[in-house]
Amino acid sequence: MFDILQISWWLIEATLLGFLCNRKFFDNNTDRILFAPITGFACVLIIGSMLWMQAISTHFMSFMFVAVLVFAAICLTRNWPRQTIDAPLWLAGGAIVVILHGSLIPFSEKLFQGFPLDRFFYLGASILFEKETMSYFEDALKRLAFNGDKRAYFLHPLLPLAVSEIKARPAAEIAFVLFSWATPRDLYRLANAWEVFIRVLQFSGLFALFWKGLGPRFLSGFLALATVFGYWFQYTKDFNAWGSSTCLALAIALTAFVIVILNKGKVDSKDRYFAYLLALAAIISYPEFGPPVCLGLFVLICANGILRNGILLSKWLWLELVGLAITVFAVHPFIIAFMQRQFGLAPAMIGGEAAMARGIYRLFATVEERQEFIRQIVVQPLHLITDPVAFSDMVIGTFLFPYVSYFGSPATFFGALFIVGLLIWSSVARTRSYLMTRPYLKLWGALGLVGIYVLLFIVIRNHSLTFDFEQLSSVIAGVLIMGLLAWSAVKTTRPNLRILLVLVAFYAFFFVFLLVLNKVGGSYRSFPFWGGFASASFLILLAASESKMLRGLAVTVACAHLIFGGSIFYVTNKGGMETYPSFYPNATGVRHFEIDTVRDKYNFDYSDIIPQLKLCHEVFLDLPRNVSKELRAPRFHAVNLMFFLENNDIRYSLAMPYRNASPLMAGEFHPGFRKEEVNADCVVEEEVRNGRISYKFVQTKWY
Repeated sequence: MFDILQISWWLIEATLLGFLCNRKFFDNNTDRILFAPITGFACVLIIGSMLWMQAISTHFMSFMFVAVLVFAAICLTRNWPRQTIDAPLWLAGGAIVVILHGSLIPFSEKLFQGFPLDRFFYLGASILFEKETMSYFEDALKRLAFNGDKRAYFLHPLLPLAVSEIKARPAAEIAFVLFSWATPRDLYRLANAWEVFIRVLQFSGLFALFWKGLGPRFLSGFLALATVFGYWFQYTKDFNAWGSSTCLALAIALTAFVIVILNKGKVDSKDRYFAYLLALAAIISYPEFGPPVCLGLFVLICANGILRNGILLSKWLWLELVGLAITVFAVHPFIIAFMQRQFGLAPAMIGGEAAMARGIYRLFATVEERQEFIRQIVVQPLHLITDPVAFSDMVIGTFLFPYVSYFGSPATFFGALFIVGLLIWSSVARTRSYLMTRPYLKLWGALGLVGIYVLLFIVIRNHSLTFDFEQLSSVIAGVLIMGLLAWSAVKTTRPNLRILLVLVAFYAFFFVFLLVLNKVGGSYRSFPFWGGFASASFLILLAASESKMLRGLAVTVACAHLIFGGSIFYVTNKGGMETYPSFYPNATGVRHFEIDTVRDKYNFDYSDIIPQLKLCHEVFLDLPRNVSKELRAPRFHAVNLMFFLENNDIRYSLAMPYRNASPLMAGEFHPGFRKEEVNADCVVEEEVRNGRISYKFVQTKWY
């Protein structure tokens, strides 16, 4: 319930601020409400980051934020859009569904939702952003450069994590602090809610995209919900990667706004400035892919006459672009250096080979075969697109169908052929309607189609020992999906929706381009965006088709997505993914990949030592110092306790190595502290309790 109330409060804040700003960008209240959550969030990202880089404290910004919210509430009260009922209701209703789904997952599952160390980084940065200003971090770096004393640099356990995020993507963390102004002492507890809130923003952007692209209210809300609960928007790479998830929501909203412009048939000056606002927020939220998002927008502009004439021919264009570039560097001075560092990580597969083989490539192969396939991609990246079977597998995963692997390759093969048959039948019925008026021809046609399927089934069954279902089913399913997308884009009665195909093609090209450059890590980071846009565009184009068959297929796919999301919810509430080994490999993104069956080893409940901890002046966490992959669990085990100490202003030091020290200081892991080096009156050790590793409290000094 705490999460539900908190996320709802954040949504109200974003909507109030966004509606206030949208009065300058939109002429009608429907669009003002529709884009309000995204606009408000984008403004907080940009203004919060800019002020913090100028050494303004988040405490001061929080007071400013509250004042603006009060002003926005007064304006909204006096100018409530009474004639606009459907947009707020659908937006609120869909948001509630997303909030309930994300908030009712058990705590132990939330703690390890995605890559735990990433959450450690984001939260560590957020807590220090809430406490300190930019000057604090600059002084720490100067001390390190002046005397080389790494231990002085590491006096605060969160400092190396926070410095990393400052030079990476601080926008989402600063927005987290500002939106949480009412509960600043519960930042760790609120991290679960923040991840769900970002998914609510993704729903908001998708809802705007479907609403402006399709029109029908129920269908738009249904498809937007289905996409959020589908693979790419729920358990994509690094589910808790705040910057990536935020940028995806902004990019989707930016695409929706492009369709708004095309529906109007003209580009106003205020339209350009609103696009700049969302583009700037996307760039600073996720520098790895914010610039390619804007490059994709430029491709859309060049591909459409209305956008090309209204934007590229503007006499103020170059001045506006220069102003946008200057603003980017004012908000994020480290963006170039960070982008160079990220792309320099290639060709290593960021996230691990096992996680990359989670059901995107070689869907019908074993886990070991998928891992080997990923290793081949690292060595020969173009193998992914030159091998037709591999490419078809990738298409299936990209367009949000990884769960077909649960059906098995034979079921997928016959399912794809069945859909092809129905599409042929629908096409004949539409183009040769006179044949359908003759019952005997209709009957003979149906019998002939069934006969072909039966004959094919008999032939395959008789040769089942030598027949390779995996490759043939992959190729047929991949070709079917690509063919449906292209056919729907060509035949749609909404020509402005064809730009979606241009955008999907651009992301595919960008993915391949990075592979050609052997930047496999960067290519991997672009894949979720390709998948997100491809899956959303696929549903829009199918639903906008004149064919009842294609519209029905869109609804069927959406139902499959919702069922998939529901199954994930069921599994996580029944003991976590590890309790379903056959379900786990293909169902999720990067989850727990460093620690197998972590719940069988560790007890995350430390409530019995909380009273003693609150009496401590300083705590030493004497946890294992081993940094091997097999024994990293204590690092994640300590996160819960560390942030409790942080939220209660209790000083602490770690025995564990600082994993993030290496990329910051170009050296080895900082080895952590020894008990003799820390003047602590309390020590927390590990002990085995009831067969599971838990905490043991030891008081070393008495007052």
